[in-house]
Amino acid sequence: MTNTRATSRLVDGILEWLDALRSTEVQFELAIAACLLGIAWYIGRRLRAGLSDDSVRERFARHLLPSLVAWATFGLAAFSARHIGLRSAVFAVLGQMAFAMLLIRTFELALRQVFARSSWLKGLERYLAALVWTVVALDLVGLLSDIITWLDSLSFHLGRQRVSLWLLIQGGLTIAGTMVAAMWVGGLIEERLLKIERMDLSTRV
Repeated sequence: MTNTRATSRLVDGILEWLDALRSTEVQFELAIAACLLGIAWYIGRRLRAGLSDDSVRERFARHLLPSLVAWATFGLAAFSARHIGLRSAVFAVLGQMAFAMLLIRTFELALRQVFARSSWLKGLERYLAALVWTVVALDLVGLLSDIITWLDSLSFHLGRQRVSLWLLIQGGLTIAGTMVAAMWVGGLIEERLLKIERMDLSTRV
């Protein structure tokens, strides 16, 4: 029953989006969004030109700038549209997609910093990107809340404590994210200390 209802909502959501794409207003917004995307790409490219891959900080900034500029551009466009009374879902959707890309790029760079020589990293990056895009797609069609509710309904009890599948997923993601963040920060500190040590040695020489 739950699967049938979820499938029906998914089909309805897709048909609703396809029907919305036929309207002149949405097509006009898509044209504006394409122009904004071009502007964001140009700004991001210009900003990246002044950065190098010599340090972790500049390497992160260089790889995240395009997604960050796109997210800021569509966020500003969505805010401006609401301010003038225009109810536009296009800019909000594109802003979510840009934010998803920013998250994917951030996780990828953090994993590369922590597991620089791991052969399995490329495969993990693809799975991570697919997972993030799947969550974004489910959220856009309005199915994410239903899936979370369904995952939360699959539960068991440990004594008086209720444990659901959604709670386990949240806990696992939190632990994994915390570990990667801690190892990434540790790598940044180690790189900084190594630079200071090299500077001290060169000064002594």
